[in-house]
Amino acid sequence: MTSTVTVHGIAPDQQSKEKIALCCGNVVNMATVNDQMIVGQSEPEVQHYTVVRGDTLSRISKQY
Repeated sequence: MTSTVTVHGIAPDQQSKEKIALCCGNVVNMATVNDQMIVGQSEPEVQHYTVVRGDTLSRISKQY
């Protein structure tokens, strides 16, 4: 048997929202998390960078 859980409310930040959804989804037989939470304090969008040969931390930090 699989189930769905719905979470709603206001999370203090994006990281907390993701942790809550992850914890709910890690329950045995929980197939779906219906995430209806909102974030109380928005944060800048995450940026990803792929490190390539020759990169230095200094150059990457200046770029971002």
